[in-house]
Amino acid sequence: MYNQCLTGTRILEVPTTSGLQIIKREMGSSNSRSNEGSQRRFLVGSLNKMPGVEQKFYGVSQLVDLNISSQGKEKHENGIKEVIPCGSQEQDILECKNGGGTTLFKPLSLKKPLYASETFVAWKAHYDIEQMQMKLMRKKTDIYLVAIGNFPSFITDFRLMISNEPYSLFDILKRFLEIFYQNMPVNWLSSINPEEKNWNITTRNHKVTGKKQYLVSDFYPQLKKWKPKNTYGILGLTWTDLYPKESLNFVLGEASKRHKSGVISFGRFEPKAFDEEKSRDIEEINHDIMWKLLKVSSHELGHLFGLSHCDFFLCGMNGSSSVEEAMSQPLFFCPICIRKIQHACKFNIVQRYRDLQGFFEDLNEAMPCDRFRHCKEWLDNCLRFLIDDEE
Repeated sequence: MYNQCLTGTRILEVPTTSGLQIIKREMGSSNSRSNEGSQRRFLVGSLNKMPGVEQKFYGVSQLVDLNISSQGKEKHENGIKEVIPCGSQEQDILECKNGGGTTLFKPLSLKKPLYASETFVAWKAHYDIEQMQMKLMRKKTDIYLVAIGNFPSFITDFRLMISNEPYSLFDILKRFLEIFYQNMPVNWLSSINPEEKNWNITTRNHKVTGKKQYLVSDFYPQLKKWKPKNTYGILGLTWTDLYPKESLNFVLGEASKRHKSGVISFGRFEPKAFDEEKSRDIEEINHDIMWKLLKVSSHELGHLFGLSHCDFFLCGMNGSSSVEEAMSQPLFFCPICIRKIQHACKFNIVQRYRDLQGFFEDLNEAMPCDRFRHCKEWLDNCLRFLIDDEE
């Protein structure tokens, strides 16, 4: 979405929620421009045959500066970590906002060459081969969720009135993920007890918290063998905390692309933040717990679709090293990650965002909090940006 001038200045049309803001960026030789154009095609692939609204949306990937940056400073504002690159050109892009101060997607400064990051083109090459292999065996169409082990009664008895209908915690997760990964059916299976199944899941009591933890990777082969034959991916939910390996403290959730299975937890006792006198177990489902489950479930299912951690934007697929960092990151995916899951799920971008808009409007009405309200406002701005040209 840019035009090349004879003067060697590229005119970059930067999308904002109120339209396009024009920024001039000086370019080098014609060879360097051609090379950059070739690299940019790797980010989201060819857009030529796509509808105009999708070209506009994926054109946001032009905000990514392909120059590798070894410097940068982090700015924390309202609990949200924002990476501010040190170069003035990148700063100009981050300041592209509408009158309300809203930026839909904030690019990160790249820390490694493009070929070392997972672009859409790189992801698609692996995904398409995998799909051909699946078709030779049996079509995989559904996402399954399963409760692992026992849960306290306040979890199983929880009900939230949404549009005059009572929703359990499990109902809310199902509804959210059916919209997030639209066109992929999402269903809960009967709960399973790993002890009764003799799955031999490794456990330990963490030396700091004294609380029981499951070794998450032990679940992958068991869930793979146990899942229904039409399963694209299966995600377990457990009340017991998790750890990824003996040398590491804790993980909120983890997924294996190879096994098409993963497990998430409530993250009750993170050793990094644990205080023996002040730390308390979860005793109710509040908006913080709901946010955590929406964040972790959508992120780990992304891994089951083959997505790696995102290097390009502040995004729901960013990696994290603590619960606090994970909870401060965006819930929604960036255009490059959306390009991948749209290729897998075949959804209509505008319809998906409209359905998410309705979900968070209902959720914020039933369980009001700033995070859900901000999600609704972000979706309002995103849809305004996408459909401005159509109306």
